[in-house]
Amino acid sequence: MTTLQMKDLPATLALQTAAGNAVLLLGLPGIGKTQIVQRWLAQQTAQFIVIDGSQTPAELVQGIPYVSSQTDELHRELMAQMNQLKQALQEPETIVGLNVEELSSFSQDDQRTIMNMVLAGEMPDGTRIDRNRLYVVATENPSTFMNDESDASVHDIEMALLTRMAVYEVVPDVTSWLTYAATAGIHPAVQFALRDNPALFNDEAHRTVPRTLTFLSKMFYAADQLQQPVLLQDVEALVGPENAAQFQYVYEHLNQLISLLDVVADQEAYDKFVTLSDAEKSVVWLTGLTKITAEYDDKMRQLAELLPSDTLIASFQTDTIWAKDETLRTARFLAGAWEALQTLA
Repeated sequence: MTTLQMKDLPATLALQTAAGNAVLLLGLPGIGKTQIVQRWLAQQTAQFIVIDGSQTPAELVQGIPYVSSQTDELHRELMAQMNQLKQALQEPETIVGLNVEELSSFSQDDQRTIMNMVLAGEMPDGTRIDRNRLYVVATENPSTFMNDESDASVHDIEMALLTRMAVYEVVPDVTSWLTYAATAGIHPAVQFALRDNPALFNDEAHRTVPRTLTFLSKMFYAADQLQQPVLLQDVEALVGPENAAQFQYVYEHLNQLISLLDVVADQEAYDKFVTLSDAEKSVVWLTGLTKITAEYDDKMRQLAELLPSDTLIASFQTDTIWAKDETLRTARFLAGAWEALQTLA
């Protein structure tokens, strides 16, 4: 089976959907594939619909059967998500996304219904849709990777469906997830911990996978809002005891870091910034970009020279004035060139 690194996922989705192909992504639960897929669909389509096989009754997929009192013919009344999908595609030129979660949790009858939509553009009620304007991405936890306690699939995937989709096994990597984290608002403490110690990432044995890291991020933000300390036991409850102390320490340590706004406006803060580790610089930079205005362009260019290339690249994916400033294309170009050289090396 073809493996796909998380960092290549957006480009692969763009290529396959542009070609009119449906995509099936296999990967362990909690590695972040759903987050990246749904974020990509939100950016590339006018609207996207999610159908989760682990939570979806057959009636939602196939519709509720009824017999017409006038013709005695069997018809199907479409349910919420299917109706939403059908109505969205009635708008001319509109691109609509369909994210099918836990594909093999659907019965084989439901899989055939989905296959008819994917291949022929035929809805369960018999009406037709423009398949070329429907981006289909399915995800699945492959049963061969799962133990008896997992939420693994319960039905085999129809071979006819598999042979009509581009099938990839998604392999998580910390660089890709950190790029995602920087744009998705993952708490700076989580980002810092992973930049400082990448071995923490995707440590299944100790529960530090993207899903639990996202939960940890939410808890850190809640603690910020409540202005209360985070106890070690609270972190352990999410990521296990082996790595909890590192995350707790980083969370407490971040409160001592300077802000990016101070760095660009004050020489003393700038001098302190220069002494920080790469991971600390990255946190200060990425968490402070939203507060930076165009008046600090010169200082920002100066700071950019002190940053790791992956941090600079991630910053151009944020929705900030600095990321969009035309005068800073040189920094973006240099970061991209450096990334390419590292790949070749």
